[in-house]
Amino acid sequence: MNYESSTYIDFLKFEVEIPANGYFWDYGPYPDDLLNGYGTDEIESPIMRPLATNSYATKEPLRLPHDQEPLCFKFAGLSGSEESFLDFASGYGSLLLPSKAEAKIWLPQPETLSFWQIEHEKAKEAVLLWNTSSSQQLQALKSLAILINDQLHTYKVYPMLILDAKNRFKQSFVPSNVIAAIWMQFLQIFTGERKYKQCELCGLWADVTDSRANWRYHISCYNTHRTQEWRKKQKTKEANTNAQQD
Repeated sequence: MNYESSTYIDFLKFEVEIPANGYFWDYGPYPDDLLNGYGTDEIESPIMRPLATNSYATKEPLRLPHDQEPLCFKFAGLSGSEESFLDFASGYGSLLLPSKAEAKIWLPQPETLSFWQIEHEKAKEAVLLWNTSSSQQLQALKSLAILINDQLHTYKVYPMLILDAKNRFKQSFVPSNVIAAIWMQFLQIFTGERKYKQCELCGLWADVTDSRANWRYHISCYNTHRTQEWRKKQKTKEANTNAQQD
């Protein structure tokens, strides 16, 4: 029995439905259906909630444009303010927002500000451990492995069998929600499955898995830099010409 490989690949896309109006921090009081079995004494306010809307946007948080930072680094690089968390959620989904495949069987869980702060600190820790100096690298790598494994176990990333473009079996992994996707991406980057470099000009990360080995900067950054350098030279040239005329 033959199947088109694209059927499997499309099915395994990590897609989420994000409320078109974004999210807000609700300081309570909370309705019972929001708490979903949690007692009010178990919840620290505020709770992130979607703004009322009948419209949702389907997005693939792991498939950002080539010249954008990967999701995990975007999350780790947030300022940690309430507003930065809301902006992230409005763009990529709240942390416990499930994939479309799991949305029908998913029971919503309250996402408190303290929950976001804790998860943000863990992501920052992962980046810090990865960048640890060589003298302490072995212990840092061990700590990093423990951290990533704990997060993947907690938030569930499922192994799946798919067919690639040549109809050969291939192992793949599908995250259950946005926070699982973040830690799955850390795993891919740190094991070399996906390769990222920082642009020498803007400092942001870019996916260079399919780029040449000597990639150094985004094309857009280079074009801007070249234009700025040309203008500097023109100003210098004009200044020298004016000085000679005087």
